[in-house]
Amino acid sequence: MARKSRWLARAMVALLAFSLLATACGDDEGAAAEEAGLTQLTFQLNWVPGGFHAGFAVAKDLGYYEEEGLFVYLVPGNGSGTTAQMAAAGNANIAYADAVAVTQLIAKDAPLVNISTLFQAAPQQVTALAGSGIEKITDIEGKSVAYPTGAAQAPQMPLLFEANNIDVDSVELVGVPRESLVAQLLEGNVDAIMGSMDFFAIQLEDRGAETVNFPFYEYGVPTVSTGIFGNTAWLEDHADIAKAFVRASLKGWAYAIANPEEAVASITKIFPNADAEESLKQLIATIPLYCANGAGYIGKATEEAWANHQLILEQVDSLPVGIDPTRYYTYDYLPADADLTPCPFG
Repeated sequence: MARKSRWLARAMVALLAFSLLATACGDDEGAAAEEAGLTQLTFQLNWVPGGFHAGFAVAKDLGYYEEEGLFVYLVPGNGSGTTAQMAAAGNANIAYADAVAVTQLIAKDAPLVNISTLFQAAPQQVTALAGSGIEKITDIEGKSVAYPTGAAQAPQMPLLFEANNIDVDSVELVGVPRESLVAQLLEGNVDAIMGSMDFFAIQLEDRGAETVNFPFYEYGVPTVSTGIFGNTAWLEDHADIAKAFVRASLKGWAYAIANPEEAVASITKIFPNADAEESLKQLIATIPLYCANGAGYIGKATEEAWANHQLILEQVDSLPVGIDPTRYYTYDYLPADADLTPCPFG
């Protein structure tokens, strides 16, 4: 419990530091933006800035937003659920959050819609230590797997096992505090963990661990993940602004994916409190997600991906059964396919 408190305290201190910095700079920047004739826009992030926000930092630092006539404030967040609720209540107009949180609110008739998907699939994966005897996913049968309590993707694990012909009842699922997950694996208290490539995998790498990983999206549970969404009323009234923001952001993401180290320089310039080394690891770790799940373009999830998202989540009672997945998204604010960065990239 003490470790959990320390982790939460560090996160809240970082969030407060980012917020205070934004407040301190906001007045001067706003005056400069007004003088330059730029439209000011606040973009609500899902978490404390890091490598998973690289494209937005690049778009701001390299002037892509300014080229579109925008001055964008990038505001740190406190979780996808909170960000989604803010937009649903009209306290944020355009924002960035995980699709699970957003689609759950849309299913309850919240006035939200996804307009561009960056993480085409969730970063969650089952991870075991190399040499543990788990070499393929079916080796998990009869083993213990720890997961962070409260994780939105935890209910999907039985689907992962079923999709790979693993006897669900043979697997011991162990809920542990998020801060204890890596230690549980390293100390041999569990055989594997439900981690993520952008957080827990980095912790394990930092501790010198070699791992075997089974990403959810590669093993039968390909839910759509993090992207840009907005309040529908605001989007309808500000369609040109939203389209300009998406164009500039996707240009920033294409640059960030192709130039990770330069992108991190933009992150630390826009967010001086961001950790450069950690941000670089986060960005590099998540690069496979931008063209995962059958995506043809960076920033655009396929119709099939959204349909699978609905089918998967309704099986674990995370979404109501039978909702038309086209309620969750629109392509109206995306550039034409010819102007998007195609997958695969590189």
